[in-house]
Amino acid sequence: DAGSCALEAAARLATAVVDGLNQLSYQEALDLARLADAQVPGLPFQVVPFAEMIVRQRRRLAGDLDAVLREDTARVEAARKSGNLAELSESLRSLSASYGFVNGLRQRAVALAEAVEAEKRMFPASGIPDNAVSQGSYLNSLNALGETYVELGQPGPARRAFDAVLKTYAQFSAAATLDRLRSQREEAEMGNANVPALDDDPDSARDTLQKLVRTVSKANRPYVLLQLGKLERTLNEKPAAAVDAYEQAIDGMRAALDYPQELATRLTLARYLATKAADRVPDAGKKAAEQLAESDEI
Repeated sequence: DAGSCALEAAARLATAVVDGLNQLSYQEALDLARLADAQVPGLPFQVVPFAEMIVRQRRRLAGDLDAVLREDTARVEAARKSGNLAELSESLRSLSASYGFVNGLRQRAVALAEAVEAEKRMFPASGIPDNAVSQGSYLNSLNALGETYVELGQPGPARRAFDAVLKTYAQFSAAATLDRLRSQREEAEMGNANVPALDDDPDSARDTLQKLVRTVSKANRPYVLLQLGKLERTLNEKPAAAVDAYEQAIDGMRAALDYPQELATRLTLARYLATKAADRVPDAGKKAAEQLAESDEI
C-alpha cells in the first residue's frame, strides 16, 4: 500500500545516510540527512533524527558514555517541558539505550515504561496505533521493556509487556500490516518463552523455544536458537544440545551478515566449550579453538 511504499522510501534514504557514516564525519553525515529531509518532503519519518540516533550509538560504542547520557537526559527534560510527546518518546528510548550500555537496567526499565506511555498518549481514539511508524515504535518499545524485565528477573512485568505486543498485533487485520510487524510479534513470543525459566519452569521454556524454532521466520530463527542455546547453557543438563543450538544460531547470523552478534555468540560458545562443557562434549577443546579462530576472522 501507499504507506508501506513511503516507509520503504524513507528507509532507503536512512540507509544511504548510514552508509555515508562510513566515509563522512558525523557532521557531514548529519548535513546529508538534513538535505534528504529538505529535498524529499512528505516521508513518514524524518531522516535527521534517525541519523542522530546512529551517531549516538557509535559514540556509545566508542566509549563516550558519560557525554551521551548527559545529552540524553537533557533532551528528555526538554521534551517533558515542551510537551512534545513524539520527541519525549524518542529521547526516552535513546536514554534507555544509554542506560543499557552502563548496566543501568532499572533506569532503562523506567525510561522505556515512560516511553511506552508517551506513545500511547499519541494514539487515536481507537487506542490502536494507526500508522507504520507508530506501530513499529510502540511494539519495539514494549519488547525492549519486556527484555529488560527478563534481565532484571521480574517475570510478571516481563509477561505483561510481551502480552501487550501480542494483544496489539492481534487487533490488526490488514495483511500488509501483519506481515510488516511479524518480526515484533515473534520477538514477543521469544520473550514470553523466556519467562517460564524465571518462574523455575525451564522445561516449559525449552518446549516453547523448540516449537518456535520450527515456526519462526527465517530472519528470527537464529535468535530463537540463540535463546535456546542460552537456556541449555544455563541449565547445563544437555551440553550437546546447547552447543548445537549455538552453532545453528551462528550459521544463521553469518548468513544474515549480523557480524556483531555472531562474534559475541562465538565467544560465548568458546568459553562454554572450554569450561562447563569441556568434559561433556566430544572434542570440546578443538571446537573452542575453532570458534576463537573464526572470531579472529570477523
